[in-house]
Amino acid sequence: MKLQRHALENGGIKADAKKWTQKRNVQTEQRYEALLSAFIKNGTISPRDRQVIEKYRSIHVIEEDVHLRALKGLGWTGNQYKLGHQENETSIKRRAEIERRNSDLSL
Repeated sequence: MKLQRHALENGGIKADAKKWTQKRNVQTEQRYEALLSAFIKNGTISPRDRQVIEKYRSIHVIEEDVHLRALKGLGWTGNQYKLGHQENETSIKRRAEIERRNSDLSL
């Protein structure tokens, strides 16, 4: 990408700068989703792997909305990512019911 940016700045790319930037942003998002996919393909992500992802996001300025969109495209939610594993609907409902019961008991 640095070579592309350099070529654009020096007139080597004749395309419209706005279109070039949009294309570059799409490429960045696609690369990020591919990277994320590799880390979560088995339905889990370790704390260490999340650190790697967060470092990549920081270096490449991947905003939260892009991150969440990539997760959604891969069938994950932001909460599942934070938990480190993908939950199915049944386990989500079961956990919610347990939490509701526990909160009722504490009243």
